Amino acid sequence: MQPRKLANIVCSWVYFLIGGVYAAFQVLIPRIIASLGGSAQAVSLLVASLFLGSVLTTLVSGEISERFGKRTTVLISCIALTVGCLLVLSANDIWVAILGLLVSGFGIGGNEGATMSIIEDANPDNSDRVLCYVMALYGLGGFLVPLLVESAFGESAYKPVMILFAVLYALSSVLTFLSRGIDQVCIFHGGEQKGLTISIVWKNRILFLSILALAMYCGLESGLTYYATEVFGLFGDVSAGSYAVSAYWLAVMVGSFTGGLFKNTLKYLSALLVGGGILVALVLLVPTMGIKVALMFFIGILFGPAYGLISYLGGHSAPENSGMAYAAMAFGASIGGVAFQPLAAVAIQWFPITATYVLVILLTIADAFLIKRIREKSSL
Repeated sequence: MQPRKLANIVCSWVYFLIGGVYAAFQVLIPRIIASLGGSAQAVSLLVASLFLGSVLTTLVSGEISERFGKRTTVLISCIALTVGCLLVLSANDIWVAILGLLVSGFGIGGNEGATMSIIEDANPDNSDRVLCYVMALYGLGGFLVPLLVESAFGESAYKPVMILFAVLYALSSVLTFLSRGIDQVCIFHGGEQKGLTISIVWKNRILFLSILALAMYCGLESGLTYYATEVFGLFGDVSAGSYAVSAYWLAVMVGSFTGGLFKNTLKYLSALLVGGGILVALVLLVPTMGIKVALMFFIGILFGPAYGLISYLGGHSAPENSGMAYAAMAFGASIGGVAFQPLAAVAIQWFPITATYVLVILLTIADAFLIKRIREKSSL
């Protein structure tokens, strides 16, 4: 098989699994708590440990990619996810489960940056479009796994899912180890690398601004989805909020795939974000619940290409150090998802819960202008 095709297939498979395991933990954490007898505070600890693992490992994985190869980073990350799932599976108390999610977070963060950088190296002329396709597969994994969990396993079961993902990531480790052809399309400095590659983050202005843009996007997206049930509940139907979130994520998958079909979708990204921001405002203003849910679907369509294209903006600006560049983008994404929460907490102390969606609108508009500015600087 051609190295380029091999790289795309392996990275697409790994990203599909990342979306699946993220969604799996979102569904399974309450079951883990119930089984191990943890307190309500343990939920926060489990969620935080998953995100903390991802944040801590992204920049380290970037250095590993630059010095030892990007396939090596994917291999280590898949092994970490295998170990993390096995720890959760074997946990007899909540602290072992927390350790399992922390190690899983290491694997998720490492895989995100490394797979995107491999795609950049393997597809230098159209990596923006390929990244959109890969993000669509991420969304597909996130969409299918909760359905699988609910339909194939009992209401309290989580261990069979952990066994499934441990096996899948173990097989992915073997697949990555055997796919040596990937190294032929990857830029690799090895022993030639002098100093810490992380310095490109503050030396490369486009990369730095792109990290900020992705952090803002992930922050507004977390606000849009995590607070949906509460916002919709304020209008009288909590269950509609759950349907709205499902509709949103299904639409993100479709929107991301559609973004990959067209050339230069990046040129229209700012307009797509502004359009999405307007629809978020309509969610607050339109009285009919069914229309609100439909609006969330169309918001997902418009926002769908954003993650992949913003990542491309930053990663493509440093082709000689794509391993660290995309790792830094993954770092920004993780930070953004976490940073929105204290902002929202302050807002809802003084205003109704709808203030979270007002924050989403403001961030959307600000991000659209920032992305437009970055594009002008990078001539993309």
